[in-house]
Amino acid sequence: MKYLITSPLMYMSICFIFFALLIYFTKKITLFWRVFFLSWFALSYLLMTSFGANLLVGLIAIDDSNKTCISNTAILLANGMTRHTLNDREYGAMSIESLNRVHSARRWLLLDSRNKILLTGSKANSEVPILNNYLMLMGVPSERLIIDNDSNTTFESSTNIDQWLSNKEPVFLITSQIHMRRALLSFEKSGYLVCPLISHNQHIRALGIRKFFPDSHAIIKSEKVIHELIGIAWYWSTDRI
Repeated sequence: MKYLITSPLMYMSICFIFFALLIYFTKKITLFWRVFFLSWFALSYLLMTSFGANLLVGLIAIDDSNKTCISNTAILLANGMTRHTLNDREYGAMSIESLNRVHSARRWLLLDSRNKILLTGSKANSEVPILNNYLMLMGVPSERLIIDNDSNTTFESSTNIDQWLSNKEPVFLITSQIHMRRALLSFEKSGYLVCPLISHNQHIRALGIRKFFPDSHAIIKSEKVIHELIGIAWYWSTDRI
């Protein structure tokens, strides 16, 4: 439901409904509407395939090979829960993206005993405490974890961390490949030198002819990229990046 409005399937459905209504009320269709309908249909279909989804991911992905940081601080952006939680130990409510980010954070913590993680997210649904407890369950000492659960958006995370990192020190930023660009722009807008630490690569290509057929994973990726593109446009228009 989260990405329903920006879903390629939704585009496709609206397109068919619009086309049917147009024919019903006008009894004819001009060349413009024929081209519009066919283009909309083709784009919607393309975004439901691995080929099209990976084109979108490539559009938004960043090149992190040239950025280097010397820092013992990383920021992990929470991704929310998949359902309502009753306590701060319902680890099964974590989304796949949250799990990927947490495990990426743990791997980074193991590189140096001085490394610390700032967990940032919303108070709602105990998402940050759940991530914090999950990391401790995996053996991470509590003194290496800092909690900020007053940030409901990526932008709020980028501004609220001033209370923890007042000297604008370089930081690693842990989030997914698709979300990284908007997050990076937000933190750079707040004056931080950020090195991206991508929790998981989402540019995974299907092989052979399969990449031209609709696929549920491709649909999810397309929806997430469209969501991020809208978010970037919104952040830019409101001077958040």
